[in-house]
Amino acid sequence: MPDDLGVESSSKDYSCPSNQIKQITKPSEVYTCASILTNSTDFRISACQASDSCNSGYILIERTDQGYCEKAKAIAISNNPTFTEQFHTLDGPDSFYVNFTGAEKYSIYQWSYEDGCKYKFPYQFSNAGTVFLNILHVYKDYDGVNEVFQDWPPYLDSTLVSRHQMEICPGCPTLTSNGSVRENIPETQECDREGSTHGSWLPASANIAQNLSTSGYLWEPSDCSYPDKFRGVDSSGCLENPRSILFFGDSQIRVMYDNLWRRLDGSTARIVKMEKFLDMRKEIGNVVLWHHKDVFLEDIVSRDDAYLMKYDTIVFNFAQWPASGLVFGGHWTTDRFLNVLDNATDFLVGVQSRRPKDKPLRLVWQGIHAFSMKNIYSKKRGDWRTINRLKNWNRLAENMARSKGIRTMNSFEITYSMLDVSPDNAHYFGTDVEEAVVDEVLHKLDLCRPI
Repeated sequence: MPDDLGVESSSKDYSCPSNQIKQITKPSEVYTCASILTNSTDFRISACQASDSCNSGYILIERTDQGYCEKAKAIAISNNPTFTEQFHTLDGPDSFYVNFTGAEKYSIYQWSYEDGCKYKFPYQFSNAGTVFLNILHVYKDYDGVNEVFQDWPPYLDSTLVSRHQMEICPGCPTLTSNGSVRENIPETQECDREGSTHGSWLPASANIAQNLSTSGYLWEPSDCSYPDKFRGVDSSGCLENPRSILFFGDSQIRVMYDNLWRRLDGSTARIVKMEKFLDMRKEIGNVVLWHHKDVFLEDIVSRDDAYLMKYDTIVFNFAQWPASGLVFGGHWTTDRFLNVLDNATDFLVGVQSRRPKDKPLRLVWQGIHAFSMKNIYSKKRGDWRTINRLKNWNRLAENMARSKGIRTMNSFEITYSMLDVSPDNAHYFGTDVEEAVVDEVLHKLDLCRPI
């Protein structure tokens, strides 16, 4: 459990954070910046606080040698000019893992690259109190996005900043989560069932059940709530609604499927090992859950409408194997990844459009789980699952899914801040992370209402 991170107050100032959405739509025009001590002479780092908000600002990382970035542009990183330009302008040649712990566990996965070899990481906290900033320099020379160089992208693991203390909204109460509702925050509306749900990892309340949080944090949706989490099958009546749901993709969706059926079956125990089954069927009440391995989306597009008619919902994912090492058929370019996903989603939307009105089909894109950069097998396998690549693919894939009317989940944001809790540096079985992923997929499945 985190230490005591703040003092509760009886009244809340209007400017105190209240688990707001982590997307700064109207940045401040004035910032006050302060230098941060760094372990490297290659970078200057500053924390810049917004003048009109106590919980937002940005972390600025600058190369001391500004000529480095200009020279790095000569590195061939993609055979597609469009993506070469995107990687140059959005990512920059360096990659960093910027992470906060304390009053909120928060890793910034959306950043911007600016002229002058500058990287800007905007933040907006959902909580007040003491946080500790940690910054790792993880890739250079565009290794995080390079899709021409076929070897393993060297992982630097260079600590630039360690536990730099910052105070967020001094005088405001530090919020905690008890796993069902946020303390001292009014009731909120139901979360969107179509789009991804943003949220925060808040410190767990001291009085929650021991098996509800193993990391000391709990995921809380921003400005909304999930009405049915099926913890202890508190929504058991919903399982009388006839449903038939197919989950297909890679091992990330397999872990979610395994955790989901146990949740619906009333189990509160955490999964202690990953089941390596390929195909399974579980029936709980009138809800039938199916799992099928399809890591390259090859099998699903070979099925006809008659075969798929038995499912009313299809939940799928795609990315881990295409981004893995050559030995697993990986090292896909962004072009190839998007083309295969585009064809597969067109196929599924086509099946959906041909359904009779009394047999509708719901589609749910799981999103892409963040992958630990410290996986011991990555170098041996030449793995390409870098934070940049998966972040970019996740953004592009989600935009594609939304444009086709497919429901989307926010598994990248949920997992990115919690890379350190993965039992095998790849999956999140048995962790608070997987519980949060299941919470969101249950919301997207909407089992309490007939489809």
